[in-house]
Amino acid sequence: MYDDAINQVAKQRPGLARLLDTRGSESIKQYLGSLGDKSNIHPLLLKTILMTRSLKGAAIQKLPNLAHTADHIGLLNHPFFWSAKAASQDNTILVLATSNVSPVNSSHPRGLSWHGRNLDEKRAHFIPLSWRRHAMYGVPALTKIEVDTFIKKIPEKIRPSLQRVSEQDTFHECTWLSDQICLFNQELWADTFGTSQALVYIELESIVNELLIQLLDNDTSTFSRLCSDSSLQKRYVGSFDSIPGAHTTSNQKGSQLFWLIDHSTRRRIPLKLSNGYLITPTGNKISLAATSLCKNLQNRTLMPTLALSYCILSAEFGLTLSGGFSQIDYLPKMINAWGKLFDAKTHTKADVFAGELGLVSLSNKKEHVLATFIDLLLYTDNIEQRLALVERASGASLQQGLSAISDELLQIIDPKAKTIKPGPAGAILHV
Repeated sequence: MYDDAINQVAKQRPGLARLLDTRGSESIKQYLGSLGDKSNIHPLLLKTILMTRSLKGAAIQKLPNLAHTADHIGLLNHPFFWSAKAASQDNTILVLATSNVSPVNSSHPRGLSWHGRNLDEKRAHFIPLSWRRHAMYGVPALTKIEVDTFIKKIPEKIRPSLQRVSEQDTFHECTWLSDQICLFNQELWADTFGTSQALVYIELESIVNELLIQLLDNDTSTFSRLCSDSSLQKRYVGSFDSIPGAHTTSNQKGSQLFWLIDHSTRRRIPLKLSNGYLITPTGNKISLAATSLCKNLQNRTLMPTLALSYCILSAEFGLTLSGGFSQIDYLPKMINAWGKLFDAKTHTKADVFAGELGLVSLSNKKEHVLATFIDLLLYTDNIEQRLALVERASGASLQQGLSAISDELLQIIDPKAKTIKPGPAGAILHV
């Protein structure tokens, strides 16, 4: 039964099946160490990232031309998201985390989770359920009272990291929750693993928004052409139809180019692209003119779809996006569709996996669960111990790392599938 769940997942994810066939026997360390992109990051992209609020005052001048894009914005905690970063061989880890996700997603972006010594799950939230129909994108920054209330709910050992950040002027200057989350995550990472490996954690959409605004300043850019040419818009709708992360016209799933964020009702509303406008289900129109788009991007009334975000970053700016077990199937389709739309060749690799892995299991000798990032902090004593634990775990095979988390992957694909208890990860942390 050890590999049954991951085999079921692989049957429905061809990219994952190829990865397991060709590289599944490699160690996690060996595999992740081979992913580095030696090319230089695009100067405009580098400048845009370094100007974000969460990097204000940071002594970072260089970034890799590879970004982890499997993440949902949220406090870095779920085993899906921290494991591949911890095992990374890069000196600087660039994460572009999407806010195009509900606060009540199973990855629990609206708070933190950890396990007690009997492995029961405990949770603390900083976003109420009233935001459940909204995306994490556009959720306003936490007030001092909200932050203090949340910190009191989490284990005492974790509190100093968040308290230090919450006392900074930069934190309270934030307009959006996503910027505060980025500040929290960079502090938590440094407290957990030290400063020998830097984590640069940024919201994906904030970077894409700034790039789109700059592209709109250039009438000859592909994005400006798309916004001004109704025939290109029609071809875009057809080319991206049925690609996950874009839209499906037959059942009206997804959205075309952008989502509308209704701040008054806290809802994310799909849009249709037609003749220079984004059209809501009730027939209201939003112009694709540069002045209109810039205004709506700046106030977060519009949120770029994953399809648009990934094509801008990968096809237009040449950034390698290392993603999860689904992204390695749909991103190549997106990039291929974008290239055909503009009769352009793209050379960026689009099927790079660095997503869902089980690295460390928590055990009470009777059973085991995958350790959250907070578990790692709770049940270890110092940075050296945590680094040694990750080093040991990284020696496990890529297949074992995937198998350890396969039950959750199977539930994502088929919520009705029978739960299959996977084997442990490459390292076990006893509680």
